[in-house]
Amino acid sequence: MITVVCAVRDLGEESAVLKNIGDNRPGQVVLVEGRSPSYQRNAGVKEASGSIIYYIDDDSVLPPGIIAAAEKYLAANPSCAVLGGPELVPAADTPLQRSFGAVFASPFAAGKSCNRYRRHGAVRETSEKEMILCNMFVRKEVFEELNGFNESLYPNEENEFLARVAERGLKIVHDPALFILRSKRKDYPGFIRQCFNYGRGRAEQASLSFSLNDLVNFVPAFFVIYLASEAAIGGMGLLPMALYAAADAFFSVRAGIEYKDGVLGAMCFLDFFILHVSYGIGTLAGFFTSFTLKDRLPDTNIRVKKTDMLP
Repeated sequence: MITVVCAVRDLGEESAVLKNIGDNRPGQVVLVEGRSPSYQRNAGVKEASGSIIYYIDDDSVLPPGIIAAAEKYLAANPSCAVLGGPELVPAADTPLQRSFGAVFASPFAAGKSCNRYRRHGAVRETSEKEMILCNMFVRKEVFEELNGFNESLYPNEENEFLARVAERGLKIVHDPALFILRSKRKDYPGFIRQCFNYGRGRAEQASLSFSLNDLVNFVPAFFVIYLASEAAIGGMGLLPMALYAAADAFFSVRAGIEYKDGVLGAMCFLDFFILHVSYGIGTLAGFFTSFTLKDRLPDTNIRVKKTDMLP
């Protein structure tokens, strides 16, 4: 049986979450109200009856059949510990939101992690780079054996957890067909905060579990250092900026062609720059905030609502 676990700000969101689940029939839905998502998600597992935990966000819109398809795959592949797929942009999103989705889905934005935001390739064994917590199935016994999420981390708690899954030699599988729909941020302030927090979370996670594969995530931080140094004292030359602008233009044109939308491509040129700078600044901030991880305590004031959905 599958239990859906969702961290929410208010249990009043229950009707919206159930609507987003739609015609899918998990055995149980557990909503956990609170202000510390990592703690809430761990608490939700303790209340779960299912042997499979399905993590979604309150705005994850599930297409019909996704839970049944995941359950079938996990039953046929007992060696798979974690299964997930991408989040895609709903057709009803605004042009600005669709441009944000396009940059996240581009390898220029985040390398291999772009596959969290697009349907690409076949079912494959993977790493945390391609997994996203708003659409992730985990075997409960594996989650409990590894002591769940590190509650001092948010975001990137799933990345640190998945690194531990991989260290145990357990399989993490990405299936592009197991997608959900999720709207992007509505404006630039929200987009900037999101990118900044992703960078901060990555740096904090790296302080706990670092591998050479993580180096690509620190390129935006070096880009920000270059920009700040060039603005302050000069001497480094404009060649790096010219090369960046050329790459930005190439991938923006590519996005415009792929989505058959020239305006979207033009918006992507600015979006890529904002994403890289915001993420880079967040990464640099995360180097300092990571020293506070050991002293962080989650807000344990939560409320839980369990709903059985089996017929």
